[in-house]
Amino acid sequence: MRTRAWTASAGAALFVTTAISFYLYFSHLLVPRRWRKHNQPGSIYRPVEWAPPIKNSYSRTLVVATTHDVDTSWVQRLVDEEDDFSSAVYTVDADDGLYARSFKRAVPPSSDSSSSSSSSSSSSSPSTAAGNATTTTTTTPPPPKHTLTIEQSRSSLPHNKGREVMAYLTYIIDHYFSLSDVNIFLRADRTEGAVDDDLFAGDAALMSRRLQPAYVVDRGYVNLRCQHAPGCPGMAVANSNVNLSASEKRDSSAASSDRLGSSLSDAWDALFPFDSMPTELAQPGGGQFAVSGRQIRRVPLLDYVSYRGWLVDTALDDELAGQMWELLWQFVFTGQAALCPDERSCYCEAYGVCLGEGQYRVFAEARDRLVSLRGEKEEEGSGGVDGEEMAGLQREMERVRGRVLNRNDYDYVTDELY
Repeated sequence: MRTRAWTASAGAALFVTTAISFYLYFSHLLVPRRWRKHNQPGSIYRPVEWAPPIKNSYSRTLVVATTHDVDTSWVQRLVDEEDDFSSAVYTVDADDGLYARSFKRAVPPSSDSSSSSSSSSSSSSPSTAAGNATTTTTTTPPPPKHTLTIEQSRSSLPHNKGREVMAYLTYIIDHYFSLSDVNIFLRADRTEGAVDDDLFAGDAALMSRRLQPAYVVDRGYVNLRCQHAPGCPGMAVANSNVNLSASEKRDSSAASSDRLGSSLSDAWDALFPFDSMPTELAQPGGGQFAVSGRQIRRVPLLDYVSYRGWLVDTALDDELAGQMWELLWQFVFTGQAALCPDERSCYCEAYGVCLGEGQYRVFAEARDRLVSLRGEKEEEGSGGVDGEEMAGLQREMERVRGRVLNRNDYDYVTDELY
């Protein structure tokens, strides 16, 4: 009798324990984003986090937002030259629909196939049955370093809005379960007009080549820009509209900043309803960054769907919405409102370009002085600005670049940009 009672008690305990375990598991699995603190690990599909495996190589994808009039041939060239690279290029204003192109490098041909292809030229353009989707593969003698497959299809961009933000979010939503180890989000202009203000001359191709994938996987999120200005220190967003005097508000830049701060305040509750708005949002500007696939999946898929829905519905214009999201990416992926790493450490750890403290101080002082002189030139015209001083500062920055970048990288910058 006592044995039967003990067995019944043990069975009941086991049942209760199992029931509680299932409840905790599935409640975490199904709990909506709005009931969790921002960036709590887990998603509606993948609630369990695991340590990333140690790898010798990492898959990398360039996610590029472009318009029809911008040359993105550098993306194709980069995919062809670098190991483990692929790309997704979104043309947000295509006349014949919103198109996405992807470049993927095939396995290099064997020596036998190379010799046979050398003797003859072949070109094929098979069409798929999927309407607008076509795949083109071209091989010409002498055989290229790699065979490049170009795929073009109608993308799922719901609307051309928010500059690069719509393309970034759409890529994440469409590829949430098949993301590369490292995903590099870029604007289409290779230099974005910033030729002299950082160590890599603002060259997106060079930054993508030098970026250390293991560092991105370890950190989760990395802003591609190490230089703090613009963006760090950041924007005070709480009650920003009352921090400006009437005279400051008449100034166009101050008024623009005020408008951005006010827009952030209004949008915060819709985007992050259960997170209190920080007093400051800060990271280096530019809207270009790298995120590991694992880090992206730490945020539930439906959050990204919600963010994109907000972007489609918002009354903000493209420029303002894009500027606002430049301040939000680090919060979305890391939960940190301000992310401004030391510039010299950033270049060393993220790109493998390590400068001595004095060496970097020389570069930074020349850069800051050059930026200041350019500002004066814009305000006052060419009169009063020492052109010789500006040229000397540029030469000093070039000397530092030449010393710290390897020969191939330095030629890559100067040949393309100068």
